[in-house]
Amino acid sequence: MAKRERLLYVEWDDAQSGDNRWYARHVHERCNKPDHIESVGWIIAESDKAITLCASRSTVNDQWSGDIIIPKTAIRKRRLLRHK
Repeated sequence: MAKRERLLYVEWDDAQSGDNRWYARHVHERCNKPDHIESVGWIIAESDKAITLCASRSTVNDQWSGDIIIPKTAIRKRRLLRHK
């Protein structure tokens, strides 16, 4: 690995969709909130609009797995973590 990647804890709001069944309006109104998610991963890319985290890495051949792209507008909290 050429550079030391940063390990990040992030709390964010996730979008969700229903199961495409018919429901009364009051059911949708009661469920109208995003899921609150907590993720931990190595930052492998970041822009002004999004951050990409990976959950796993190979220390042998610089390969990554378990990626997720989180829009920065969805992030509630983020904290860099220490690692060896």
